[in-house]
Amino acid sequence: MKTFFLAAIGLITFSSLNGQDKNLVGTWNLTSWANITTAGTTKMTEAQMKAGNQSTLYIFLEDGKFKVTSNMAGSGTMDSYDGTWKSSENKVIITLKIGEQTADLDNTYQLKNDTLVLTRVAPDNSVKIINTFSKKK
Repeated sequence: MKTFFLAAIGLITFSSLNGQDKNLVGTWNLTSWANITTAGTTKMTEAQMKAGNQSTLYIFLEDGKFKVTSNMAGSGTMDSYDGTWKSSENKVIITLKIGEQTADLDNTYQLKNDTLVLTRVAPDNSVKIINTFSKKK
């Protein structure tokens, strides 16, 4: 009985550690974004990003590590940040290390086929950001 109990605890622990949505694992290319405030909505499409030589990749790794590479700042150089990710139900929290600080990006997500939509709302509800990605093959 003791062996069964220990095995059950081990299985529960293993399951909770592996509760991540494995469908998020992979490289995701930003295809559009929208920034919604009370003053209005700003959007950018994939065609507009390509015309401006802008791109962003989110990389979700199986071990819970995360990487973002982006040149959306308009600097002409790629910026990269490492971090971690964890998912639960329809939420994914990305923790990025930026210099000596960390930032938690708390998103809800929708995943359909090879399209990922991440939605983040500012704590004071003043801004809503919707990022849409396509999975790279």
